[in-house]
Amino acid sequence: TVNPVGGGGGGGSCTGAGPVTITGTPDRVQSGGSTTLSWTVTDAASATCSVTNQNTGALVKTTAVSSCSATDSAAVSGVTAQTTFRLACGTLIKDLIVNIVPRFEEF
Repeated sequence: TVNPVGGGGGGGSCTGAGPVTITGTPDRVQSGGSTTLSWTVTDAASATCSVTNQNTGALVKTTAVSSCSATDSAAVSGVTAQTTFRLACGTLIKDLIVNIVPRFEEF
């Protein structure tokens, strides 16, 4: 049994099995809108986790892993198209899609 409790991050006590979660609040925005990404990683064997915008390749944020886990968030503004955000912690990868809500106009 692996016991991730104790000092030191990344080392032999972390198996890298996850899980990882990433959410967007909200996960549906109007074009040009903003969302807050939040992520949690447990049992990560890597030293850092990063979130990137897969549409543009831009780095959103890097988070240090401490005692096998990491929790963080970042605000993202100016979302103008359906966007995939990827959380990667070594071999642990999770994608989140933020969708655009169409604007309706009355006639």
